[in-house]
Amino acid sequence: FISLFMKNVQFVESYDDIEDDILKFSIASFDDQMEQRIEKIQKQLKPHLKLVTTGNVWFDIFYKDVNKGTTLTHLLEILKIKPEESGAFGDQMNDYEMLQTVKYGYAMANAMPPVKEVAYQVIDSNENDGVILKIKEILKGKC
Repeated sequence: FISLFMKNVQFVESYDDIEDDILKFSIASFDDQMEQRIEKIQKQLKPHLKLVTTGNVWFDIFYKDVNKGTTLTHLLEILKIKPEESGAFGDQMNDYEMLQTVKYGYAMANAMPPVKEVAYQVIDSNENDGVILKIKEILKGKC
């Protein structure tokens, strides 16, 4: 299953076998226990870590101060693009800061409620090709 998303995967018997920095953990919960798992893990996290949903069955644990928003800010600085000239699309909590970074933050209709709250606009869902439709609208100058 992991090979669908990652191409360079090496399995280890123990975390002690990892000779590299761990940047994040991605965890999948394929049953109806996701909320309970998230609640239990959050209680045990150290203050410098954050847990966010990244999909219907996925959640990530990573450093609190590094997210899509900080990464996008860095990219915009490198490219000399202003946040008010930029847009982004999101639906999960891992997109929250990113949508706050740009002026045109679009949340999908199926987005988590907090993501919708910070969005510039809520657009059609992923299932209805909301991103594609919005990009076409922007390119036609109809937004």
